[in-house]
Amino acid sequence: QGVGDRRRRALARARPRLSGARPSARGPRGSDRGGGSMGLRGGKQHRPRSAVKKAAHNAPRDHGKPRKLATVADVTRTTFGKLKKSALESSDPAVAAPVVKSQFKKLAGTRLQQGKGGTMVRVVIEDGKCFDPENLFAAKGHMVKLGKQREEAAEISRLRGEEPAVAPVASQGAPTVPMSMLRKKTKAKARKTKAVANKMTKKERKKVDRSQRLQAHEELRAKRLSEDDRKPVSEDRFHGKVVERAKGFAWVQLAPDAVLPDRVREKIREMHAQRPFGTACAVDGDTSNIVPAWFFDVEEAGLNLQVGVEVSMQLYCDKRSVGGCRLSSASAPPPAPAATRSEAEAPAPEAVG
Repeated sequence: QGVGDRRRRALARARPRLSGARPSARGPRGSDRGGGSMGLRGGKQHRPRSAVKKAAHNAPRDHGKPRKLATVADVTRTTFGKLKKSALESSDPAVAAPVVKSQFKKLAGTRLQQGKGGTMVRVVIEDGKCFDPENLFAAKGHMVKLGKQREEAAEISRLRGEEPAVAPVASQGAPTVPMSMLRKKTKAKARKTKAVANKMTKKERKKVDRSQRLQAHEELRAKRLSEDDRKPVSEDRFHGKVVERAKGFAWVQLAPDAVLPDRVREKIREMHAQRPFGTACAVDGDTSNIVPAWFFDVEEAGLNLQVGVEVSMQLYCDKRSVGGCRLSSASAPPPAPAATRSEAEAPAPEAVG
């Protein structure tokens, strides 16, 4: 054998050791020593797979496929993100959301105006930079930066012996505090507001809200009594049931056995036809026995005019309508007349010895 054959055999024996595989038991090419079938490569033989395993291995897999990205094309911009000319022409400031007076807070050295597309922006008067009208923190920070630049320019002018440039009038009222102090002031103000809100307990807040509602009812009652000339229909009390609620009052349907004069029923029909309160009762059928009852006319404490509540009341006529007053629940005893109640509340006279 030649030198080339010996070199090939040596390489065949060394290849399994270099690759980390188990050396083959087979000898040189063409020999049957060892009985292996892997040739010069060596390695472990595996049993052939069944048809079921092959089919399962070759079946398509969904878990490995990436999801398709949903792309949305912006028709108002070009490929490079620049706003198209047609979009600029179609942006009408009148179509933008209306701006309410004192909607945004005022800041010295800035002004509010409409920007591109009709949106409101806050412009710094000194250099014309625009900010979001709600972002006061960024606008103040920019104005602080401009103040530092003015101070540096004034210092340089002083060193050169030149006259310092006068700051614009609009920028003279700008804040000159540093940003760290500005953040501390903002946090302290937020903590103070939260402490004032949490100072009262829930019971105290409910008590204050109730007193405010009662005061508003009393003011509305006084206004109604001064504007409308109320006249009682009679001293009798009528029973009824609340059929609908509205803003500030409720619609009460009188009992079928309620006896009313013809002029009163005619006035009730005119009231439903003219709608002096801006709303009409939604109850179908005859509305000649449905009258309004204002919340401030309730005399029984704790009576809530919810739908289905049965009440007892007196009727009155005024310039606009017929309504119920001195309301109480149907099961409660009727309240004392106004004169009797005032006499009962008056102090008793002293006994003469």
